[in-house]
Amino acid sequence: MAEDEARRLLSGGRLRRLRRGRPLALELLYLPHWLVVYEAFGIESVGCADAGEQLAVLVCRLSGQAAHIRLDSLEIAPGPATLLPALRAAEAEEQAADFVGRVLLMAARGKRRRERGRLLRSEACSYPYWVGYFKRRGVLDFLAVDALSGKHAGTAVRSAIATGLQREDALKQEARHRACS
Repeated sequence: MAEDEARRLLSGGRLRRLRRGRPLALELLYLPHWLVVYEAFGIESVGCADAGEQLAVLVCRLSGQAAHIRLDSLEIAPGPATLLPALRAAEAEEQAADFVGRVLLMAARGKRRRERGRLLRSEACSYPYWVGYFKRRGVLDFLAVDALSGKHAGTAVRSAIATGLQREDALKQEARHRACS
């Protein structure tokens, strides 16, 4: 999605602009994620996975939140992670394995655990969001829009961005403090 389209989505009309305040800046942030792909085998079609189907899980390395994504519509844009990840690769893989075992590979009715399957690949990736910063009555706030779909980011993504920005700021202040000492 182009910058002007993101600006239009984030402004949202005159009434929303009055509520949100004065726009300060717009930037494209790449949030660090971990993509884990499993092959599910020995699973009946009762649950959400068929035998031999590939299951992809995207884990946010800032918040640890895991989500199931479809590999056929996978559009993770290339780009370096703007914010440093809080989760190590092993922790992200563990979150993905837990998510797969708990949510995706369960039978629809009996809630019996199924065979987890086999890990096919695991890799770092980044997901883009347009982030607009606003100032109203002395308070800074931001809104985020998915840079691929144009959908407004939910609470979990906003929380992850806020956490990432706070970590970045703390690391910069610590580096400045060390340089001055």
